[in-house]
Amino acid sequence: MESVNRSDLIRFDFDKKRIGLTDPVAMPKASGFLWNPKMMLQMNCRGYATAQFMQPEPAKYSQSPVNEAQGFMQPEPEYFSHSPGRFFYVKDIESGDTFSLPYEPMRDKSGRFEFSQGNQDIHWRIIKNGLEFIITVQLPVDQTVELWSVSINNTGDVERNLAIYPCFSIGYMSWMNQSADFDDDLNAVVAKKVSPYQKVEEYFSRSQLREYSFLLSDMTVTSWTTSLSDFIGQGDLSRPDALQHDQLNNQRALYETPVAVVRHELCLKAGNSSSCHYVFGAAVDMEEISALKALYLDDREGFTKASQQYASYINNAEGCIQEHTPDERFNQMVN
Repeated sequence: MESVNRSDLIRFDFDKKRIGLTDPVAMPKASGFLWNPKMMLQMNCRGYATAQFMQPEPAKYSQSPVNEAQGFMQPEPEYFSHSPGRFFYVKDIESGDTFSLPYEPMRDKSGRFEFSQGNQDIHWRIIKNGLEFIITVQLPVDQTVELWSVSINNTGDVERNLAIYPCFSIGYMSWMNQSADFDDDLNAVVAKKVSPYQKVEEYFSRSQLREYSFLLSDMTVTSWTTSLSDFIGQGDLSRPDALQHDQLNNQRALYETPVAVVRHELCLKAGNSSSCHYVFGAAVDMEEISALKALYLDDREGFTKASQQYASYINNAEGCIQEHTPDERFNQMVN
């Protein structure tokens, strides 16, 4: 590993209450946390993620493609090539050059990198190949979803034709039943599982569990796949076979491990920028997914409102920590 100047590696902004990391390799397990009363999200600087919520037992809407034992979220877990993550592949349509953001799984270290944790969000600023990317994730106050935004700025002097492939892990959901498809009306990947049960009557008691995982987008989807094996083909996540073709093949996942991958096409003139937004998380049914789409994507101010509400929530939590005993803090935060 090349030497890193430690004075430039970690950056503090005390006024904005942020801490930043400028190298994805020097501290590969560096992570940030976001939380609300229903869930917690741990984001690794390289793009790996662990998200967990209670219903009432711990549950996940994104996991690895192998059957995992449930456990506590740990501060510095070991990561492997198929650890669950939130990745964005970027392909230059004319040249075919492809890289991934924020770092995994293609591990292109060229350009400038910054991972930044704040009280209210986590974001990356990445500059490479004449493009600037600002990737931000935040949580709402009271839903089990992640709110992602990606801003792309063409800093070069030529027009760029890009294909953007958000790739969000869904993973092994259930041996009893798991599937995923693309819903044209919602413009979303929707995966569903049936959690294993022993008795017939347990089926009905599970009707209110969040058995759906979904990825909503506000950009036009030109193609998609929900089959992990179809996406990687004979390659792996660092070189998926599906990215070698002009379009994804719109393959559903039936009784196999799902993934949420869609393709957007974007033409950026020199100096121009564009942005896209995603909602990723868990839901009880299709009606809830539709309601979340209306709340965060159909309403152009949805993300801004969510950010303002979350900021108020965190500020109240900080005030609670400063002014009350531990028992009083707990009661105020959960109520």
